[in-house]
Amino acid sequence: MASAIENGEIKVYAVESNGQRHLTHRFRSEGIISAGGSPDGVLANLTADKWSFVPRCNLILKKDWKVIMAFKSDGADGLDVSDCVINFPLFISGGGQKTLNTTDLGITSDLTCVAGTEQDLGTGYTITDGRCNLGGAPAVISIQDDTA
Repeated sequence: MASAIENGEIKVYAVESNGQRHLTHRFRSEGIISAGGSPDGVLANLTADKWSFVPRCNLILKKDWKVIMAFKSDGADGLDVSDCVINFPLFISGGGQKTLNTTDLGITSDLTCVAGTEQDLGTGYTITDGRCNLGGAPAVISIQDDTA
């Protein structure tokens, strides 16, 4: 199914094990973070040098915290998860790096968006490796509608 970028606001949260949310990053889906979109699940700009550099947040995420991505659509529409592409950097204390994608973030099913209402896009990624930071490398977040 062909699709187009769904206009709205993307937020990335670090969520403590007690449920307290900390906003780490905020983007417009139609901005440069989308790398031109991903109709049919294929990025328009495939190479990381075309992606947007995302600053590293100062917040240190700890074991059992979650990374959750949320979306607030500008209009009522459906999101086609199979066409969405996410590559978001997570730096692990001690030098490791992981790139979080839709599967890591538990984004597995299409959503129906209500205009102006923030919704979690999935169940989130649980931190299993001690201490981590989000950002600090190029990233892409392409949120796609369900246009036929």
